[in-house]
Parts: sequence; C-alpha cells; structure tokens
Amino acid sequence: MLVDHFAAQFKTKYGIDVKSNGKAMIRLMAGCEKLKKVLSANAEAPLNIESIMEDRDVSSMMKRAEFEELAQELISRVEAPLKKVLEEAGMTTEDIDSVEIVGGSTRIPALKERIQAFFGKDLSSTLNQDEAIARGAALQCAMLSPTFKVRDFTIQDITNYPIKMTWQPTPEEEETELVVFNKNNTIPSTKILTFYRSEPFDLEAQYAEPESIPAGINPWVGRFSIKKVEPINGEAACVKVKARINIHGVLTVESAYVVEEVVKEELVEEKEGAAEDLDAPLTRKVKKLIKKGDLPVVSATSSLDRSLVNELREKEMEMIASDKLVVDTEMAKNTLEEFIYDTRSKVNGGILKDYINPADKE
Repeated sequence: MLVDHFAAQFKTKYGIDVKSNGKAMIRLMAGCEKLKKVLSANAEAPLNIESIMEDRDVSSMMKRAEFEELAQELISRVEAPLKKVLEEAGMTTEDIDSVEIVGGSTRIPALKERIQAFFGKDLSSTLNQDEAIARGAALQCAMLSPTFKVRDFTIQDITNYPIKMTWQPTPEEEETELVVFNKNNTIPSTKILTFYRSEPFDLEAQYAEPESIPAGINPWVGRFSIKKVEPINGEAACVKVKARINIHGVLTVESAYVVEEVVKEELVEEKEGAAEDLDAPLTRKVKKLIKKGDLPVVSATSSLDRSLVNELREKEMEMIASDKLVVDTEMAKNTLEEFIYDTRSKVNGGILKDYINPADKE
C-alpha cells in the first residue's frame, strides 16, 4: 500500500518508475517499513532515500491521518477474524475479561482503536509485543522435549480445519465419506473406524472444507491402503482402522487389524432372594470381539519425500555454515585491526618504542 503510493508519487514528482527496478523496490519497501513504525509514535514522518535509482535522491512526507486513510480498508479487516473466533468459541465480547495484544502491527494506533472498539474494553500490553510469540513457541518446544524440565502448563491444541476420510462403497453400504476429525477437535486425538471388507481397500484423507484453507494449500492429505484383507468364514471381515492426529498436527493411520465376533457362554450370577428355578439356565450367550491380527498399511501423503527433506536439510546446514563464516571473518578482521592499532600504539610511544629501528617504523 505505502509502496504503491510512493511509487506513483515519485513517478509524477521525479519522473522515475521505481517498480521497474528490483533494487529500487527493495529500498523503497525498507523505507516504507521504517516510515510505518515512525508513524506509530509520531503525527508525521519523512521518507528519504538516497540514490534510489539513476542516481536520484527522493524524499517525501506523510501524516498519520493520511496513512490511516490509505490503510482504512486493511484495518477494517481485523473485525472479521475477531468475530469468527468468538463465534467458534461460543462466546461474546461480554465473556472476555482481558484482551492482550502482541505483534508489531498492534502498535498502529488506528488498529488498536479498532480492536478496542470491538471488545469495548481497554487493551492490555503487559507482554513483550515483539518476543511473546517466539518465547511461547520456545516454551512449548521445551515442554515437548524430554531434555528440559519446565513448569507444567496446560496448552490444548486443536485442528484448525476438519479432515474427512473417503472410500469406495460396497454393495452393502451407501456412505462413502466421514468427517473423522471435526474443526476445533483437540489434539492429539485417535479415532477408530470400522469397515466390513472382503478384500484390500483404500482410504483417502482430505480437508472437508477446502474453501476455508489458505490459498495454495493442497486439500488432499494422503492415501492409506489397507492390505491383506480376506473374508472370514465366507463373510466380510470386520476391519478396525486407527487414525490419529499427533501432537504436531500430523495425520497418520497408525494401524489396522481384523476382529472376529465370537459367541461365548457366561455364567449368570444368582441374585439374593430370588426364587429357585432348577429349570432356569445358569448361562447366557454374549458376543465378544477378538483381535485376530494386524494388517499392513501403506501410506502415501502430501508431505515432502524423505530424500528431498535430507537435501533441504543439507542446504540449510550449508547456509548456516556460510553465515558462520561471514561472522567469523568479520570477527577475525576486527581482531586483526585491533592488533594493528595496539601494536602501532606500542611502537610509536609505548613499551616497544625502544626496540624498533626508526627506519622500520616507516
């Protein structure tokens, strides 16, 4: 928004097209980011960029009111997610005791005013707005790690989008899909699905509401093939499939197994005071499910291939090593420069002046 505004202004004022030059655009974006931060605390702020392109210096001024007018459409969007969060939680603004804001953008006065007006109460900023999210993520990692011992906090994660399973129907059934994990389902979570099959079959997992997921995200999650399914006593086998979303939000089919209904007779305990009936049966028939054996499961998901993950990990390590080399080189240069100045001082008038030939000093 600010970049478009100043790019159009500079084209009219200086006759240069900033958008045609990649380096100029990067410098303009950096300048606009700085301007936005300054306007959060000041009524107006300057924008000065030297040699932005074609050896031209550019400058401009912007008032906070002008910035808020330009950003009005963006700022107005904040209410929609706030309403959605309250609706999904089954709450109203009256149920909220305190509103804590974090993140750099919450320093924009117009945004704070819009949030405060929505909740109808003063906003709280007792946390470090820049570091709160990163610190919370680090704390959650420490809680998950067996290496660290931290104070116990109850943090219950949920699924942001519902996930359904689909399958090919059989003559005996009409349903072909089921939402297994609903939206806001707490995780980790395990669900057991029951199928009656006489042969191997496939399950496909995908997001149940693809229109609600972020743009560019593949709604297909994965395919899980249940192998070596065979009929039992000439009838379809009862197959149990265990689907699980782990603590990291990753969906897997942990296992599949066959169970068999077995009819057994159990003794019936006599009740005290009951009339004796010698002809009454002392047993009853009950059905029990007996696990017969595990079935192999072949999974194919939309996650990255293991070889590609290893390749990307190697590239990341190379970049880390490259960054470390830059830092180490700068430290070595600083150490060398410090040594040179220190030695020069000692030679010219310090403890080494009597040991150096005047001709060698030059």
